[in-house]
Amino acid sequence: GKEKCNCIEQYALLNDITNYTIEAHALKSVAATIGAKALSAEAREHEMAGRDNESEFIKDNHEKLLYDYRQV
Repeated sequence: GKEKCNCIEQYALLNDITNYTIEAHALKSVAATIGAKALSAEAREHEMAGRDNESEFIKDNHEKLLYDYRQV
């Protein structure tokens, strides 16, 4: 959990969209598996943003994603 959060945060801060997208995809799957539907949907938005290379969206929203992830 915590390690995964740190990876997501680092990739966001480094603007490493490729790895950020991979981590968002993984988070989407894990959240779905544990029944955290809202978090899974949020992670999916981040995955799609990464695929579309929307670095502004990621920069503006990754902290909320991490906050929500830490609450689960």
